[in-house]
Amino acid sequence: MELQMREKPPSQLPQELVTHVLRHADLQQRLGSCSLVCHTWRAAAAAASSDVRLDGTSCLTPISGLRIKSLGHWLLQHAAGVTQLEVHTRSIVLQAAPGTDKVLQLPAAQMQRLQTLSVSKCHLEVQQGVCGVQQQQQQQQLPHALRTITSSSSSSSDSGRQALTGLSSLTSLLLSSVGLIGPVGLGGLSALSGLQQLQLSEVTVTKQVLEVAPTPSAAQAKADQSQQQREQQLKHDILLGLGSLTQLTQLELPVQLLPKAAVAPFSCLQQLQTLILSEDVNSYSRELSPATLLRLPPSLTHLELVWREEQVLSSSLCPGLASLTNLQYLSICAENTAGLLPDFCSGMQQLTELRLFNNLSRDALPTLTRVLPALSRLESLLIENTGAVTPLPASDVAGYSTLLPLSQHITSIQLQWWEEAGLLRPGCGPHLFAAGRQLPKLKQLLLGVPDNWDAWESDMRLGGLATCVSNVGGECLGEGSLRSLVRCCPGLEYLAIAGLVEPDVQMQPLLQLTALTGLSVGGEAVTDDVAHDVLSKMRGLRRLGVFYAEGFSDCGLLALTKLQQLTHLAVGSCSISSDVSAKFAQGGEVQDDDSAESLELQLQDLLPPVWLQLLSRCVRSNQRSRLTDGSCGEVALEELMDVQRDTQDIMAMKERQLRMAATMAAAAAAELATRKQQAHAQQQLAAAAARATELEQRLAAAEAAAAAATTEEQACAQAAQQQLAAAEALATELERRLAAAEAAAAAAAAVTTREEQLRADASQKQLAAAEARAQLERRLAAAEAELAGYHMQI
Repeated sequence: MELQMREKPPSQLPQELVTHVLRHADLQQRLGSCSLVCHTWRAAAAAASSDVRLDGTSCLTPISGLRIKSLGHWLLQHAAGVTQLEVHTRSIVLQAAPGTDKVLQLPAAQMQRLQTLSVSKCHLEVQQGVCGVQQQQQQQQLPHALRTITSSSSSSSDSGRQALTGLSSLTSLLLSSVGLIGPVGLGGLSALSGLQQLQLSEVTVTKQVLEVAPTPSAAQAKADQSQQQREQQLKHDILLGLGSLTQLTQLELPVQLLPKAAVAPFSCLQQLQTLILSEDVNSYSRELSPATLLRLPPSLTHLELVWREEQVLSSSLCPGLASLTNLQYLSICAENTAGLLPDFCSGMQQLTELRLFNNLSRDALPTLTRVLPALSRLESLLIENTGAVTPLPASDVAGYSTLLPLSQHITSIQLQWWEEAGLLRPGCGPHLFAAGRQLPKLKQLLLGVPDNWDAWESDMRLGGLATCVSNVGGECLGEGSLRSLVRCCPGLEYLAIAGLVEPDVQMQPLLQLTALTGLSVGGEAVTDDVAHDVLSKMRGLRRLGVFYAEGFSDCGLLALTKLQQLTHLAVGSCSISSDVSAKFAQGGEVQDDDSAESLELQLQDLLPPVWLQLLSRCVRSNQRSRLTDGSCGEVALEELMDVQRDTQDIMAMKERQLRMAATMAAAAAAELATRKQQAHAQQQLAAAAARATELEQRLAAAEAAAAAATTEEQACAQAAQQQLAAAEALATELERRLAAAEAAAAAAAAVTTREEQLRADASQKQLAAAEARAQLERRLAAAEAELAGYHMQI
């Protein structure tokens, strides 16, 4: 291939070779400069672009509207060969008129081979076949007002709206944050019989600007009416598609895109496995009704939905949920005041992940104690509650043990709530981790306040989390509970129990969790002594949070400098000094910060390790140390100086080791050179020995061959003598036979002569006989003549 490319100019290379090369070029370069080389390269660039992907989600590779428009023009000529089309940008305003914004023109009638269409954060205009493209090109030459009238009149054609029918090979349609432009929308969706994956996330109908009207208010009214008609048509197209797309296995759909009167819209999708019923984040309307959840496909294994109805979501209201016995993943977010009652989970024996968000109904806890023990395959459980629930009665406090599922496959349990929406009550710890319970595969246990630090705003998250910890609803882990927890969950890697441990409870059992890398604690149980005796000895910790701990001060922070594996430290609303927690501006001045008594340090590029950042901050402390007579700052300064001295000693030792290593390397290099020479000489000697051995072998072979030749010559001479004697004997015999043959020939010649003489005599006799016969015949004839004459005379 390389030789062929050197011998021929680019314009004369075979198209197959050019196509293979261009497949490795960037899409923009392939469709741009490469396609301008010649006709062959243009055809090869089109053939190499069956998979077209524009990814502008990164700030380093943005995609302009002009580039998307250029792609649309390219598709008008080469869409027939495209099998996969993906266009993704960073951001777009969906409700605004597109104008010169990012608009992808899709010639659907020419894309019969397209299998995957994925578009996000972009306007999409599906063109109505070849005629529609010509009309659009003509409309672009008209004034805006006349162009609007023409487009509105063409929207009345039902046949033109079915443009998606041209995508006959489509198996995956993924639209996310997409504004639909033009009259087509999703017309013809129901004809995509081979569609297996459909995602319509934040899909809207872009508003049209109608300028032809008597007054601006009339134009706005007409635009609103047109917008409503197009939105209703979009919902109708989607509902019609759900009745025809029987091959769908994955569906993500906002419920706002379904008509409110839709009843059992998913009943025809008998092969559906994943169903995600999302909600528009900008809409607070109640769209998902019990009628929507009627006759859900029993093939479902993954279901996500948001519930906003005022009624309690339960098996009695939505019996279709309880019939989904094949579900493996269930996520429900109840954004209503009545909440949800998870009694429909009792028959879902295949569940591996259960996620219940926001509001539980008031009597949800007894239901959970009955449902969770039956889920024997559960691997992950998340229950996050924001509504008030009725705690289990004191007589049934042992029922709290069932909130930790008995599944031997469980790896993550999160029972979380906000402020007064507690799921656990004081004193339930011994029952929660009852004797005999074993969860050997459990890696993550989060109880109480949701431990999502990164989800909060940076200026308020630590203080906000600390406030939530202070209102967590009472301590439920008393004396002995931590030992039970460690015995029940020995393999924990992350533990969050902030605000749940009773004061003065010994926390030394946590040291037995040797696999622990993340910990979140807080409340009165966390003090400087706990930091020194427990937390500082958990050397494997990488993420640590301490919240609302009044007994935790600069001394506790100083103890945490022993955790040299830390990558993230968060301290909120504790008794640390403002000198330690203060943030400094670039010029060295203290910044105003509302998050006093809070501190957050992370491992970042160009910064020292977290423990060293913490030690540098503790130098500012003036609080009295509990271990010495000096302040924490003085102790931290001494430790920092020790670290510097150790660092200098380490650097000096490393320099000495480097010099020693250099010397050893030089000696090793010299020894290596000597060894190489010796090895080379040994190789030469071995080669000479091998050559000598080979020559000896060849000599022996030659001598053997010579001996064999001599023996063969002697044998040949003896055989020649024998053959000569045999030849002489044969010659004597031949001479004797020749004499006998000559005698026989002489005798034969004599016989032949006699026979010839006899034949001559016989011939003479025959001649004489013939003459005698002839004479007799003449005499007879004469006698007959005489007789005849005699008769005549008579």
